[in-house]
Amino acid sequence: VLKHPSENKYVIADAKYYGAYNIQSAPRLSDIVKQFYYAKAMHLIEAEAEIVVNAFIFPGSAGKIESIHMAQKGQTLPYTEDDCLDEEYPPIKCIYQDPIELIEHYSKHRYLRQLTDKLLALSVDD
Repeated sequence: VLKHPSENKYVIADAKYYGAYNIQSAPRLSDIVKQFYYAKAMHLIEAEAEIVVNAFIFPGSAGKIESIHMAQKGQTLPYTEDDCLDEEYPPIKCIYQDPIELIEHYSKHRYLRQLTDKLLALSVDD
């Protein structure tokens, strides 16, 4: 969990070890539901939090999955914005981090500022 230094905003990030390049390699339902519960719990812990952003971090430099949304039951593909329950379950943002760069920073005890900045820049409306 990251707290923005100047805003009343929290980012809940969950790093994954798989690529999430398509629907077959995307997070499973259990991971998605867990992430939605993390955001709900954050609002209980920090009741005054104005913004809580959920994020998955996947290895790689880019991917096709930008965000994951909860849709109303019974909707068929393709989903529209009106089908999504973003007010109740804010979307989970998906970002990709080069694992080699991450390991290099980790092994040299250096802070990966770009990743933190990228996470803190996320918004629910992106």
